[in-house]
Amino acid sequence: MKYLLILFFVLYSSVAFSQIEVYRTFQDFENDNTEKFDDLNIYLFDKPEKQIDYYKFYKNRTEIKTKDIWGFKYKDVLFRIDHDNPGQNAVRVIVKNKLVYYENGRAHLEMLESGQSSAYYSQFAGYSAYISLNLNSMMIVLDENIHGLAGKKRAKKRVRNFQDENSEYNAFFDCLTNYRIETVRRCISEFEGYEFNQ
Repeated sequence: MKYLLILFFVLYSSVAFSQIEVYRTFQDFENDNTEKFDDLNIYLFDKPEKQIDYYKFYKNRTEIKTKDIWGFKYKDVLFRIDHDNPGQNAVRVIVKNKLVYYENGRAHLEMLESGQSSAYYSQFAGYSAYISLNLNSMMIVLDENIHGLAGKKRAKKRVRNFQDENSEYNAFFDCLTNYRIETVRRCISEFEGYEFNQ
């Protein structure tokens, strides 16, 4: 009976992607040392008041999880795993210039698979935007919808520390009047000279 109730409350959907190149470490990425995996399944577990994205990579009968890798490529697009924030979610590398700019990986995987120009994701499937100094440094979340008071405090402190330690990016932060994706993209465009596809 207990198992029946759990099955009743936990529903999940799965999205599968084929031919994934996995980098177990940043050094593997730097050395272009990839492992080819047949499939990536993203399971979205819907529980009362919570959704969790759960990534699994498959090769033959071997499976690995995002906590065990640095990143991966799908259709020649680079994704990094956010090990700095809860969830071990994938993020897509959008710009790598003065800053590295990332967006939600779940949404971008869906767009790459479907060929559509937009996609939706659960607020528990990572955040909308992130920055870092380089591809292997801590990711700083830029999102208005951060989970919980502790998460908001942690994110605010990381942004403040990043600004204090990296004053050369003040122009970017001065541009940010809020953390809506449209504002973050506009500020990245101005600061990096990058044009987003519309």
